Amino acid sequence: MDKVISVNPEDFDCTVQAGVTRNALNSYIRDTGLQFPIDPGADASLGGMCATSASGTMAVRYVSSRRYSSY
Repeated sequence: MDKVISVNPEDFDCTVQAGVTRNALNSYIRDTGLQFPIDPGADASLGGMCATSASGTMAVRYVSSRRYSSY
């Protein structure tokens, strides 16, 4: 449950499994010019971040992680 399924840079969209961490996703999409800006302080999984609406220090600029997900 830790794989990036697809990335659509044109739509600013990607599909991942719940166990993908934010560092793994950012490494995977680095060459597309995209980023997942939410930084809760730990290398949390995206599923956990969405479940708890994690935000961290970047929330002031990029809002919480729940706004970045569609389930």
